[in-house]
Parts: sequence; C-alpha cells; structure tokens
Amino acid sequence: MKKTTITMALGFTLLGLSACTTQPKILNDTSKIPVVLQGKAKVTQNSEVITLMPAGTIIPFNLKVGGDVFMQNVQKTFTVKLRRDTYMYGAIGKNIDASNSWVSFDKKHWKTLQDAYNGTLLLGVNVTDKDTSINLAFEANSKN
Repeated sequence: MKKTTITMALGFTLLGLSACTTQPKILNDTSKIPVVLQGKAKVTQNSEVITLMPAGTIIPFNLKVGGDVFMQNVQKTFTVKLRRDTYMYGAIGKNIDASNSWVSFDKKHWKTLQDAYNGTLLLGVNVTDKDTSINLAFEANSKN
C-alpha cells in the first residue's frame, strides 16, 4: 500500500498578533475586582470580574468543518482540562479577544492572552490507495 502524506504546518501566536497593550490600572489592585468561580457565580452582563478557572476545569473545545468543498457541515465538541489555576480578567458578556483580556496564574502578574500562550496548528492530508483523510492537530503552550 502506497501512502503519500502532505502536511502544512502553521505556527502562530494564539489569539492574534501582538499589539502594544497597556495593562488596565484596575489590575494594579485586584482586591477591588470580584473573583468568580468559572460557571458558578451569577454576574450581570458587562460586569468587570476576575474569573477563576481552577486546575482541572473542563473547557469545551469546539471544532467546525464546513465550506463548499464538503456536502455537509459538521461540528464536534471535545473537552480538555486546565493543567493549573488560571485567572482571567474581562467583562462578562463582551467578546474576549487578545487585546482586552488578561490572564494570570497567581492573580498578581498579568499578561494579555497572546503574551501568555502560543500554539501550533498542523493540517495534513494522508492519501493511500484505500482512502484519503484530513488530519488537524492543535497544541497550545504557556510562554512562561
């Protein structure tokens, strides 16, 4: 059986390119910001909070496949667990992007998402005499 593999690797900084971003002054004294446990507290839309996601928190990882190449669009959700406690600062109900969301692992030192994480996305097509498959791999790592 002859196998041909075509792989395209895309290196990227998770959640966008780095831009000059100044830490919000409120993060200099986080005692003024309520800390809520991921999924456990009721807060109002646009409330500024620090969300604590303890180690072991389950995070849904959504994957969508679609487009005019395929006869149908599909979506699948996988679950992953955080390795360590993670604090996120941002307003509930607002879109989180790399420039307005801050991450800390100790609630003292804060970084933007793109300064805290990086990742690799691998896309491959495997062709054999029996079938063809498309493979997608994602890896995320903290930068510190």
